[in-house]
Amino acid sequence: MNMSWLISLLIYPLILITNTEKVSYKGYNMYVISTENEEQGRKLLAVQNQNLKIHFLKQAVNSKLQGLTSVVVSPQSNAAFNAFLRKNNYDFQIITKDFESLLKSEQPRSKRFAVSPNSINFEEYHRHAKINSYLRSLAETYPNITNLLSIGTTTEGRELLGLNISYNDKVKPMILIDAGIHAREWIAPALALYIIQQLVENSNNAKLIKNVDWIVIPLLNPDGYEYTHTTNRLWRKTRSRGKYCFGADPNRNFNFHWGERGSSDDECSDIYRGSKPFSEPEIKAFRDLILRYAANIKLSISLHSFGQLILHPWTYTTNLPANIKELNRLGIHVAETLKNATKANYGVGPVSQVLYYAAGSNIDWIMAVAGINLTYVIELPPQHDNTMQFILPSRFIKDLVSKSFEGIKTFHEYIENVYV
Repeated sequence: MNMSWLISLLIYPLILITNTEKVSYKGYNMYVISTENEEQGRKLLAVQNQNLKIHFLKQAVNSKLQGLTSVVVSPQSNAAFNAFLRKNNYDFQIITKDFESLLKSEQPRSKRFAVSPNSINFEEYHRHAKINSYLRSLAETYPNITNLLSIGTTTEGRELLGLNISYNDKVKPMILIDAGIHAREWIAPALALYIIQQLVENSNNAKLIKNVDWIVIPLLNPDGYEYTHTTNRLWRKTRSRGKYCFGADPNRNFNFHWGERGSSDDECSDIYRGSKPFSEPEIKAFRDLILRYAANIKLSISLHSFGQLILHPWTYTTNLPANIKELNRLGIHVAETLKNATKANYGVGPVSQVLYYAAGSNIDWIMAVAGINLTYVIELPPQHDNTMQFILPSRFIKDLVSKSFEGIKTFHEYIENVYV
């Protein structure tokens, strides 16, 4: 493939760029591309690795490099990228010619919603300060069943908070849930907040905390998340300072097969692994939290979007974990629950086979190092017509999180039946 047009579009800075002016995606085209064979997959992967003004929202290709990939392309790069797709016979669809217009749908339709720190709503996406205020208010209002966890601070000094939800002091099996490790996946923290609200404030769910304890970290990457609100909606990484670019992919930063397939040593890449394992303070804090409670944690769930998938280890190899039958059986059971609730079909399987390699991930480290054998990723579904993908309009938040909670209850049922 002639790569000369790619080189002309490289955007490596000569010095670290610190501009905080809001990025506009006006005139950006959004493509959904189907790769039918390995050759097409490799060519598209080569484009991704060129650090172009081309944003890969979802590299939805499996280990055979086949599947759907969604891409947002700048006006300056669009003609060359379109020509590349046609020359290589890709099947593709242009979803919109103005990606910025899709982003506006994420804003709430009304400002009449509650703003009290003592309450939360699911008609809008909440900022980090609001999330932390809500967690603090719950800990003050429900001291008998909640314990506020301050697990560390981010690169930019934001406090990482979570909530331990427990009915009494008796040692019980525990479920760990994290969300927001990837900054741009806004619906994941929304679901984590809904889980917290339902466990703490809804007395009809008291049975869910009677025999099982919970820890929920609703926003694991608040620096990146805030940056998506203030500056660049498509930002994925943390905001640590590098030589040329900011941030590392926090889900490639764990010290288990760190730096292997599916990660990058290029600090400007969206899948940059970091300068060393646990280089990111957010991930170091999360590691310490897990190790503190590892003896009690029986299930770990990491919330992401988008994908309509229930995934488990491994991410670094296509070999299967020793407990593959249990992982698949439980994953399929949860998928069936979610299908009944949402009418959506969820795929189930190892990350490396269903999606792609992602060495250095949290779920691999949690299973192999922390010793928690049931560890999953839930990739939440896109909008019903699959066009907007992780850009989910605010009007869909409440419906999605309430229906997705049914899957969380199925996970709980399994833990209670097996470990209580």
